[in-house]
Amino acid sequence: HHHGSVISGAYYVKGNNSCPLIFENPFFKFQSAEKAKKATPYSSSERYFEVEDDMLLLFPSWITHYTRENESEERIVISFNTEHNYE
Repeated sequence: HHHGSVISGAYYVKGNNSCPLIFENPFFKFQSAEKAKKATPYSSSERYFEVEDDMLLLFPSWITHYTRENESEERIVISFNTEHNYE
């Protein structure tokens, strides 16, 4: 997560066949007593977003996210954070 930021983003200039962006489910630890009939994006501990060339992902900065080691030949990503302007 990015402390002090509001919205974070990742723009994948080249992303095809590279590692996905993974978000941790912030509610998973509170769902320990719930039982799901089948796994869904809402009941799992993580959500994987497969990235592609020319893809922009925006997300709240407080959500924990990461990638695994990139094993593709080339990946170009521009990551950024936004902040409030209090003026």
